[in-house]
Amino acid sequence: MTATAASVIGDTVTDLEAGYRRYVADLSCGPRGKRLRIVGMERFLERFPDVTEWMTRPTAARLVDIRRTNGWPFLSWCFATGQIRSDVDLLAAKANGAHFTTWCRFHPAEVERAAGVGRQLGRADSWVHQVCETTLAFVAMTSGTGLDSLTDTVFTDVTDALAEAPTVTVNHRKVLISRIRALRLVCFQLGILPEPPPHANTRQRSIADHVAAIPQPEIRSVAVRYLKTCAATLRPSTIEDRGDSLELFGMWLAERHPTIQRLDQLDRAVIEEFLTWNHNRPSRGRRGAGQPVSIMRQHQAVATLKTFFEDLTLWGWTQRPPRPLLHRSDLPRLPEAVPRALTPDADRDLMAAVAALDDPAARCALIILRGTGLRLGELLDLELDCVIDYADHG
Repeated sequence: MTATAASVIGDTVTDLEAGYRRYVADLSCGPRGKRLRIVGMERFLERFPDVTEWMTRPTAARLVDIRRTNGWPFLSWCFATGQIRSDVDLLAAKANGAHFTTWCRFHPAEVERAAGVGRQLGRADSWVHQVCETTLAFVAMTSGTGLDSLTDTVFTDVTDALAEAPTVTVNHRKVLISRIRALRLVCFQLGILPEPPPHANTRQRSIADHVAAIPQPEIRSVAVRYLKTCAATLRPSTIEDRGDSLELFGMWLAERHPTIQRLDQLDRAVIEEFLTWNHNRPSRGRRGAGQPVSIMRQHQAVATLKTFFEDLTLWGWTQRPPRPLLHRSDLPRLPEAVPRALTPDADRDLMAAVAALDDPAARCALIILRGTGLRLGELLDLELDCVIDYADHG
């Protein structure tokens, strides 16, 4: 960026015409190119001396004004330097022009940081140009911020404005939203955003959506109320898992016992039949379709149903089974994780590293754990006189 361009950004320029003349004078183009830019500015300001007021005109009318006056290079400078903030509809309608390159000329460091991330991600040069240059300039000029000031709120506001832009076609809107999502990924990699962007196929689901497939209206109503109550204390992922299990039971119930429409119609015989079916039930997923589900999934379905019935009874809800139907012994037994012993080489290297520790308390504690097999809690409870060293036996 040249010294003249830097002075345009650094100073508070109230006279747009004077500021733009200084900018054009420092461009590397020839006299004819500079003259065309100045003439375009003069024509535009002659017709619209108040640029801020002109920005309130309909986008279609502004596009006609730009073509008639050739004032777009001047407006691009206004947007790129922050003299005037553009709206999303106008910049989206002007997909091509000097506005993006002008902004990048004034912010080379920000562009290079974003482009560096794009190259680290292995993206093509075209992707880097479209996302790290064009889209970054688009979001910055329409939000009045720089790269380091971009937040989730800024991206949401720009995306919402794009969704309502009247002159943007459906296909162009999809392309821009996709590029904005990619820019959010770049900002996450730079540490500007705390979370990565949601996947393009992610859809927000309400609590009612989690159990919408339960065919029995009364059971579905109780399930929705139950999940809403649990949502006050449980994580969304837990609510989703419980909803899937309740939905599974409701669909099975409709297929095997279509006459049962309420929870108070359930009995132990029905539950035992469900337990048998659940033990070998096929997966509903795309990858394992038709294959038996894992023991973890079997356990989750029974545990959710057991907790559901117990909570309804504990909370005193009238819509509940008449008696306890599931017991702890009904839960499928999960495999126990057995610790794996270290290989001799790993054990030798570990103890050599322990022997080199500077902290005597940590060194002695690890040696005792290695030699006795104590649990950490048991070690912490030991008194000093409980430790005896038998010569060379450790």
